[in-house]
Amino acid sequence: MTTKPSLFVKRAPTLVKNGWRPIPGYAETKRPSIKSWQTYNSRQWEEDELREMMAGQGQLEGEIVCLAIQKELVAIDLDILDEQQAQAAYDVALKFLGQTPLVRIGLAPKRVLIYRNDGTIKSRKLHPIEIFAGSGQIVGFGYHAKAGRDYQWPHKSPMELKVDDPSIPMINQHQLDQFLNACWDVIPRKYTERTDWEPPQFIGQDHQADRQQALDLVRLEANKLNTAPEGTRNSSLFNAAYIAGQAIASGLVERHEAEAIIAQAAIGSGLEQTEIAATTRSGITKGGNNPFFVPGAWFEHPNDTETIVSDVITAMSSDADIRRHSKEPFSFPPSLVKGLLPRNGIAFIGGQSGAGKTFIAIDLAVALTTGQTFFGRKVKEKGGVMFIAGEGADTIQPRLTVACMARNVERLLPISWTATIPDFTKPDEVRAFIAKLKREAAWMQENHGVRMGAIVIDTLSAVFNMQDENDNSEAARIIRALKVIGDALDVLMIPIHHYGKGAGTGLRGASAWRAGCDAVLSITAERNQLTGVVSGHSLWLAKSRVGEEGAVGAFSLRTMLLGADPDGDELTSCYVVPEAAVKQTVAARRENEAMALELIENGVCRADPQSELWVGRCVAEAFGLDIEDAKQRAQIKGILKRLEAEKKIVEVFRNDAQRHKRKYVERVKKNNLSTEEAASPSASPCKNLCEDIVGRLFD
Repeated sequence: MTTKPSLFVKRAPTLVKNGWRPIPGYAETKRPSIKSWQTYNSRQWEEDELREMMAGQGQLEGEIVCLAIQKELVAIDLDILDEQQAQAAYDVALKFLGQTPLVRIGLAPKRVLIYRNDGTIKSRKLHPIEIFAGSGQIVGFGYHAKAGRDYQWPHKSPMELKVDDPSIPMINQHQLDQFLNACWDVIPRKYTERTDWEPPQFIGQDHQADRQQALDLVRLEANKLNTAPEGTRNSSLFNAAYIAGQAIASGLVERHEAEAIIAQAAIGSGLEQTEIAATTRSGITKGGNNPFFVPGAWFEHPNDTETIVSDVITAMSSDADIRRHSKEPFSFPPSLVKGLLPRNGIAFIGGQSGAGKTFIAIDLAVALTTGQTFFGRKVKEKGGVMFIAGEGADTIQPRLTVACMARNVERLLPISWTATIPDFTKPDEVRAFIAKLKREAAWMQENHGVRMGAIVIDTLSAVFNMQDENDNSEAARIIRALKVIGDALDVLMIPIHHYGKGAGTGLRGASAWRAGCDAVLSITAERNQLTGVVSGHSLWLAKSRVGEEGAVGAFSLRTMLLGADPDGDELTSCYVVPEAAVKQTVAARRENEAMALELIENGVCRADPQSELWVGRCVAEAFGLDIEDAKQRAQIKGILKRLEAEKKIVEVFRNDAQRHKRKYVERVKKNNLSTEEAASPSASPCKNLCEDIVGRLFD
């Protein structure tokens, strides 16, 4: 009996001949069925490699054909189901990018448009639009279950056109920016800010009405489980957990009580305990990123009455600022970043040359203006940031662009800078400069709805033109000047200052720097003086009046490509990537591992990470990891590799319910036969045909 060639076997030779990078895939998940498929974003198939794939896994698991998008191409996925919005986005593409013959339609009115890349465009996720260029993949051919038909190419397809065909328009980053800006005028933009959700402070006792409403919503959604039809109960469980996550993140409901409500309803509906825990955890995590709004509890607002101090003499002429011991209620001073930076005052950023001081300042500015966390610390009040750039003013824009891209922020932020600096020894120039800063603060309030929260001085020595950094009297005068500016604008002053020759010396020069400030963020790194290579970056809270001093976290500086200069040389900048390590005891690891192996033994586990039966779900359940989080997903895969290397699990091939050959994962028992008997599938009956086709292709 002759086996019918898979779709991948049928299409791959022609696609490779035309310069495309085909990958076999699963119809049920619309994802590649092979590991390390991303390598084909940067290289083409080799002859022997393609022949082996077509005769083996490409035949067994090639139900659809995916296309890895190489850097010479740009695939624009318009993931829009609203017909009017989808058509509007397509019309905008025709206007700014031109008519491409390569239009792929899966579930209409969604479309994928393919263009040629001039080399300036990189992959980006801008839901509901996604850009693929040099990474990612799209489904090219196969059956679309929801559409009830095959994927369509209404004009031309990659089977007919080569990747460099001149009929495919070549586009650049400027055209793409014009297209995207026009799109956001006709379709709603779904912002996906990267935030870290941490256990919130419970405020339910102070907001009883809001708390009761949140509990009622959780109970209402949980009760729907009892009437949910079989097959939809897991989805209903997730919805209930999502509502619970919103209530928990807002501080109105405590996690244990929400989980108890959901568990009781889920067990009553007949769901298994193993299903309940993982789905509940996932739903609560997702809901936690979108908390309920609680009026009066969102931010620490400044006092309505703003006191403007014009100079030191005015402040000294009044006794209104003197406070005396009393039994009146008190609160701790408000902060900009919880446990790290005060709301007002002076906070230094210090470190040795090349440690990443300005990059940290830029990342902090983006965090303060968006409300995203900074090294896992909560931003208590969003506000604008002003840079007074005594050096490197021209580098702020590219560094800010990269920091925004790294944090997935697309909108314009209330961040400004100036390189025009007054002579701080002349009162008239200082007063004019403060007036200028006040105008910028008013602009931020009017255009972004936030007050100016911080002013960054980069660097202290360049801005104030110091004669002697070691002179405590000169340092004290500059500290007073910083306080006058900070008080006049009600902001936190953040001067950047160098450290001495060794990190242990602290802020370079006078001891008055540390004595006169409220906080010091210290950046340490290891620098090879011969090569100039800097590594081992860490951020520390070296002094604080609002938090516990000590390590904040390690970080690395990663490079991102921004484009090319007129000579064709690459333009790059760096962004900050904090590193969080979770330590686990050996005993806990063994306990979690035993649970994972038991789940694998008692379940049906697939090797494919895109499958609903992926073995990694068992590991996630046992180790308490979130399968949707990219870092934790990588951790799950690392655990699986270790278990396989230790011969505790093994991959085997067998037929599924539809008699399709699939790769499964099983627990290895002591009485198991040799894993060599878990053989790879025998050569496909179409092997000779594949060898003949591939041989002609690469001749």
